[in-house]
Amino acid sequence: MPRITPGQWITIKLQGQKANRAAIGARLALKTSSPDGKSRILHRFISTGSSFGGNSLSQTISLASNEKIDDVTIRWPGSDKPQSVKNLPVDRVVKITEDKPEADVINLTN
Repeated sequence: MPRITPGQWITIKLQGQKANRAAIGARLALKTSSPDGKSRILHRFISTGSSFGGNSLSQTISLASNEKIDDVTIRWPGSDKPQSVKNLPVDRVVKITEDKPEADVINLTN
């Protein structure tokens, strides 16, 4: 029986400055790559929740094992200029603020 290897993940929280603070309407495109040269693009859309916990404003995205995030492009609502953040860490929660060039890693431990 094949061994199941747990995957990696990232949670991205967006904070608008010119756009609305909750970034509702923002679009994410994550470009990932793996050691064997495979790449893919994952798309997410920030929308309002439909019920308690049903649709969080933050995006938790599952990645394959050993996959890395090369680039995240955000299209903020009301802006025609995309924002790009490179080389995000995996297995972390990060906050990306509109017009800030780097993401902030959120430490969940006390």
